Amino acid sequence: MGIAALVDWYGPYKSFKRLKREAGYLDSERCLYMAIEKAAGFRKVVYVGLTISPGTRFNNQHTLNHNAADEYYLGELTTTGVPGRRLKGNRPKDLDAAERALISYLKPKFNVHHVNSVPSECCAVVSRFFGRNNWQKPKPTPDFMPWAISYNEWSEGWASAYNP
Repeated sequence: MGIAALVDWYGPYKSFKRLKREAGYLDSERCLYMAIEKAAGFRKVVYVGLTISPGTRFNNQHTLNHNAADEYYLGELTTTGVPGRRLKGNRPKDLDAAERALISYLKPKFNVHHVNSVPSECCAVVSRFFGRNNWQKPKPTPDFMPWAISYNEWSEGWASAYNP
């Protein structure tokens, strides 16, 4: 069975401290986050992670706290979860699939897991972006991120869609 995930991204936050503060306001158990680096006029995703407890996730020693990034985004899965058992660590299956797909496709340099693997089943991730202060009005998808990615387990191929 394929998995589809719609992620609403909020940001950009200019500091890890601000990301941590905003995560405390998010009332969701299905969240993603990413760090962006700017180099030579281009922006690139350098870390993608997931959390089922955004209010406390960033309190411990976290990878993002030690690696300086220029921007941060906080994402919330807004699609209905996949029915059935959760994975190890009590992670929802669609949250895990979305994180794995983003890491496998974008290959962020600070991620050490899932970079060279592919999702275990067909998966599609659609991203919508919202401002850091206005969580209701959509913004254009940034140039560093496709608005949709999908992995086809049967053909072992990726497809993506960027803004024209």
